[in-house]
Amino acid sequence: MANVYYIKCRDVGVEYDFEARGSSIEAVIELCAEHGSREHGMQAFSPQFYARMRQCLRVVEEEATAKPDP
Repeated sequence: MANVYYIKCRDVGVEYDFEARGSSIEAVIELCAEHGSREHGMQAFSPQFYARMRQCLRVVEEEATAKPDP
């Protein structure tokens, strides 16, 4: 099993259905930054917003999907 990190816009108070998932906190934060820029016109996140995002991140364990042998 592997940890998967995720967050939704709604978790940080933005009424939007976007959800970011990744194998690391940094990957999820990067997806959020790209989404914030593209969909919400955000140029940058304040240190307080980054801290809020980190507080709202959730971690779930997901089973790794094994690829069958050829």
